[in-house]
Formats: sequence, structure tokens, C-alpha cells
Amino acid sequence: CSTQLNNTIQQGLTGSTAVTANSPISPSQTSAYQPGGTAIVLNPDISARILTRHSDWLGRWSGVTLKGRQNSILTVLQAYQVPHHSTAGPATAFAQQRSLLSQQGRLESPREAFVCDLNKFLRALRASYPQGGLILMGDRNDDILRPSSKLGKVLDSHGLFDIHRYNNYPDDPPETYVRGSRQVD
Repeated sequence: CSTQLNNTIQQGLTGSTAVTANSPISPSQTSAYQPGGTAIVLNPDISARILTRHSDWLGRWSGVTLKGRQNSILTVLQAYQVPHHSTAGPATAFAQQRSLLSQQGRLESPREAFVCDLNKFLRALRASYPQGGLILMGDRNDDILRPSSKLGKVLDSHGLFDIHRYNNYPDDPPETYVRGSRQVD
């Protein structure tokens, strides 16, 4: 799937770069469809500034660390957290992550593993680039403003904030789910 994306991008924008992450499980031998996964595409001007590429082996995040003017550092990540529960079958990103985590002897849910592993990744990133900036985008499938949101607590612990909340304050951010009344992405 990531090879197809890279080939498509290279045909359209010479010199662009795609950084992708997806599950190593292929749900179908006959289809290129791969649930979940992340990708970030950079144009040729930005591609030349890549210091490090980041991708998670379960497809939960991908991104780049860039070196800018005056040696400034910026990491841009695209993340995907699976929904709370999935009853759509064995080909879902939730089921794939649960299977792969189980094979590692990890008993937590895919969402708990996401929060734990993202926290570890962000700590390591901060240790590598203590003065670097961070932009974390994503499909969170979580209202991080809820007091019980584990992801929200991790983002707070890293000094990250929700730009939608910031831009709409003091009002609530807009809903991001067609049948919902809250922001979950």
C-alpha cells in the first residue's frame, strides 16, 4: 500500500516524499485496501529538510523531523487511534492491532497501547530534540477535553494543546463527527 502511494506521488510531484505507516497484516490477498494507517506527504522544498522519518510498526503514526533556518527543528506527525470498539470484523485496524499486540504478549487494548506507546515516542523525541517544536495531527477518535481522556492527559503532559479549542475559546470546538455533538478528531 505504501509503495503504491509513493509511486503515485512520485508520478505527480517529482521530488516529493511520502512517509507512511501501516499494519504488517494484509487483510485480503485480492484487495489493496488496508484499514487504518497514516501518511504524510511533503513537497520537494520541504523534503530537502528532512532529518528523520518516523513510522510506527502498527501504522498508528508517521511523520518527519525537519531542520529549518537557523537550525530550528520541527517534528510533524500524523496519528491514528482506533475507535473504542470494533465489531466490523477481523479486517479492521482495531482487530489487526489487537492481534499484533497479543503476539507480543501485550494484554492492553489497542487504544491503551496507543496512548502508552505514543507517550514513550514523544518522550524519546523530546530527548532527541529538546528545543524542537512539535505538530501532532490526527484522527484521535477521542474527545481529549474529557477529564477521563488518557490521550488528553498525555498530550497535556507534553505541553501540547488542541488548536481547535484554542481558536474557538471560550466556545466549544466544532463537532467533527457527522452524528456527533463533540470533537473527536
